[in-house]
Amino acid sequence: MPVAPLWSICFFFMMIILGFGSQFSIMETVMSAVIDSYPHILRTSTLRTVAFRATFCSLCFLLGLTMVTRGGMYVLNIMDESVGGITLVIVGIVEFVALHWVYGTDRVCDDIYLMIGVQLSVFWRIAWKYVSPITLIIVIIMSLIQYSPVTYEMPYAENGVYIYPKWSMIIEWSIVGIPVFVIIAAFLHEFCSVSGWTALKEAAQPGWNWGPAADQRNLHSGDSAKQIFRNTSEISLSSLDPTNLALSIDMNNGITNNSFDPTLDNITRY
Repeated sequence: MPVAPLWSICFFFMMIILGFGSQFSIMETVMSAVIDSYPHILRTSTLRTVAFRATFCSLCFLLGLTMVTRGGMYVLNIMDESVGGITLVIVGIVEFVALHWVYGTDRVCDDIYLMIGVQLSVFWRIAWKYVSPITLIIVIIMSLIQYSPVTYEMPYAENGVYIYPKWSMIIEWSIVGIPVFVIIAAFLHEFCSVSGWTALKEAAQPGWNWGPAADQRNLHSGDSAKQIFRNTSEISLSSLDPTNLALSIDMNNGITNNSFDPTLDNITRY
């Protein structure tokens, strides 16, 4: 091609842009989740937020250096085989169970209708609640049946395949088990710290202040709002200050948040 150096520069510049785009989305997903979980620590000042982001990126950079050494390809291969396999399927099943069996598919559809005004068909309800979880379970079963230890194809190894030592299988299954362990540990923490089944009961229903952010989070009137807050007996109003009461209560139509007041966080469910 004419002007070959120019096309070479354009190609590698495109690769850099693609890499940056992928890294930004991955890193921001993790960092935003941590910051949102601990806002009282990481959002008290801009300096703390920047320091956390810089520390997290530096730590990931140091971990990534192990993959650019002479044996880095072996590390990259075992991580690629472990992270991108059964772990993601297990996390997907947990998400489906939590969202569509604990919180409820009907509530999810009502929330979508509340946000975008589209009523989902029965197809999506069946696909989310039954088809997708069953499909993922089948994938896990088939993956376990067809499982074989991680290998690395290389021309200088015996039979052209490098077989990892047995101790490396501990690393492989540790990578697989850590995300699952975190899910179990988080569930047990919530289950034990929020009075057992109360945690499941709270997870199976929307928060009292759930609603659109526009117009001070005023809840839409109509069937969607009634569906979300149709059981007013779950709300305890005994601790509210009558002078700051920002809720209009209708025992027939549910609760409508007419003027959202962030100071009313002491509404509790029981």
